[in-house]
Amino acid sequence: MILVYKGPGLATKVNIELGNSKGFQLYNLKEDISQQNNLAEVYLEILKEMYDAFIVIQGENYKKNTEIET
Repeated sequence: MILVYKGPGLATKVNIELGNSKGFQLYNLKEDISQQNNLAEVYLEILKEMYDAFIVIQGENYKKNTEIET
């Protein structure tokens, strides 16, 4: 599961994907190691279970990320 974060999806000066997106991402890494097929909309219940477990561990403060310095 890749969470939703604010900010750019790519650090263009260094060409690094930051993982920021407007929607959740969910991949089956056993079958799709290159992460080409986002399953988040197909497996909504699994995504919700994973997100709920993440919030129990991390809390809602995960959303307070800071801008990357370039």
